[in-house]
Amino acid sequence: MAYQTSQKAFLGACPMCRRKLREDRVRIIDKRDAVTLCCATCVSCLSSLLFSVSAIDQNIIATAGLLTDAQEADMLLLRDDRAVCVDDALCMYRFLEQSGTQGSF
Repeated sequence: MAYQTSQKAFLGACPMCRRKLREDRVRIIDKRDAVTLCCATCVSCLSSLLFSVSAIDQNIIATAGLLTDAQEADMLLLRDDRAVCVDDALCMYRFLEQSGTQGSF
């Protein structure tokens, strides 16, 4: 389950519609050690921004974000899945090769 943030955070504008992102639409998806994975959903265009906040040092915090069409519920489903391994990638490659869609990306 995602949790609502309890601390104030600076959020800029939505990368799609440029409207201000609202703090009440930010959810923590996962937290491990010094890294917190969050999802912010724009109330105007419903785009989602997946971003991480990392405490590198006592005085340094780094962030990285990704615009996505995935919603909070999608991210929660993926959170506990196992990592993709080489066999998974080869299996997908063979599937795409057999279905004739390999070169259509």
